[in-house]
Amino acid sequence: MNWQQIIPFIICFILIALCVVIWSKKNQAVKDQYDERQEMLRKNAYKYSAMTMLFCSLAYYIVTALVDKPFAQDGVSVLLIALAGVAVFAIYSIFNDAFFGVKGRRSGTGRPFVYIILVAFITVMNGIGAIRMIQENELVKDGVLTTNVMNLALTILFLLILIAFAVKYIMNTIEERRADE
Repeated sequence: MNWQQIIPFIICFILIALCVVIWSKKNQAVKDQYDERQEMLRKNAYKYSAMTMLFCSLAYYIVTALVDKPFAQDGVSVLLIALAGVAVFAIYSIFNDAFFGVKGRRSGTGRPFVYIILVAFITVMNGIGAIRMIQENELVKDGVLTTNVMNLALTILFLLILIAFAVKYIMNTIEERRADE
């Protein structure tokens, strides 16, 4: 293990974590507040997310019991299952107007806009990493998914979330036009 390369990443991670903790403590009063309908819908989203993860875990168990060789390295399948749960929660919440709280629905350059820009940035960065891993044939080694597949999985996840935001925006725009007529 080359500590000269790892130590700067650890220091950066600790500094970023400290900044996030300080910022979140400072802005606790600004946290999203959800109305009763949104809270109910978010509970449903959590429920569907958990059921998705349970179903995926069961499917993974059945598949691994039937084959001799695992199809993913240790931990990769668990992370993919967790990402499936995140996708279900996010998409369900977005389409039911429960993703952002009542305060978080400001128009213009409010929180949703900043969040979408952040998700787009994360998508692009993971997409670049995924393309690099695909070019170097690093996703699958000896028929087993490696941890390098996570960039691709995160790209797909955040792309789905961006698509959900776009579709919901288009649906809301069409709905507003019909209401104005």
